[in-house]
Amino acid sequence: MGTVDPVLEAYVSWTPYQYVRNNPITRIDPNGLWDITVHVYKDRAEYGYGVAVVTDRHGNEVYRFTVKVEGVGGRNRMQTDADTPLGVYDIPNKDMWLSGGDRGAYGANPRLLLNGESGEILDSKRDLIRIHGGRQEVRDKKTGKFRSSKFSRLAKTNGCLRSYDDDVAELKSITDNS
Repeated sequence: MGTVDPVLEAYVSWTPYQYVRNNPITRIDPNGLWDITVHVYKDRAEYGYGVAVVTDRHGNEVYRFTVKVEGVGGRNRMQTDADTPLGVYDIPNKDMWLSGGDRGAYGANPRLLLNGESGEILDSKRDLIRIHGGRQEVRDKKTGKFRSSKFSRLAKTNGCLRSYDDDVAELKSITDNS
């Protein structure tokens, strides 16, 4: 947060050290080129989904996708495996994508790292919160290869933001090309 914004010339009315367009409550911005704002219901029992909106530094929406934020461990966001904690998350500037792991759990694409900055995510002392796909494929018992599941819905998470595998691929493309 102590570096000059790489696109400061587009915002001459703001300080060159402006962070997340002066809205650190609902925005994350790893390199000054794009933001992700996630809108979710506080009561996940009512609706366990949210919408992630990716915008460029001019505030133009470049992508929007659905996320599942309902945890397998219940509603208490302070507990491991429960709903995704509310708060401000930061994406590391370097090595923001994590590869590997169980494809059935995380999907065919890397996972976007999220570090808790403030709010419930810090209070809960939970970590390992990511944006990732997964559970839209099944492993074929005969061939060992993955194929799309006929039940293409977002499964509950262990606290992460789960999205469709195609959406994670598009998000990675956006971050790689900024």
